[in-house]
Amino acid sequence: IYVIFAMMPPTVLQEVYDKLQISTTKSFQLNLGNDRPNMTYETWTISNTTDFSMLDFLYKDMQMSEDITHTFVFVNTI
Repeated sequence: IYVIFAMMPPTVLQEVYDKLQISTTKSFQLNLGNDRPNMTYETWTISNTTDFSMLDFLYKDMQMSEDITHTFVFVNTI
C-alpha cells in the first residue's frame, strides 16, 4: 500500500493506519513536516453522516472540473 498525505494530526493518522491495516513497525514513514504556506487545516462539524452540504465551499466558485484544486477530506464519526 502506498499512502501519501499532507497534513494529519496524530489521532487522524493513527485512524488511517488502522483502517488501512498499516503496521507502523513494518512500514516506512517519512515526515517532512507540515509547515507549508499552501496548506490549510480546518475542522468542521457536520449535522449528520449523509449531508455533506457543509463542504460546498470547496467548489462553490468553480466553473469547470479543471478548476477544482487538490483537496483531501477526512471524515471521522465520534
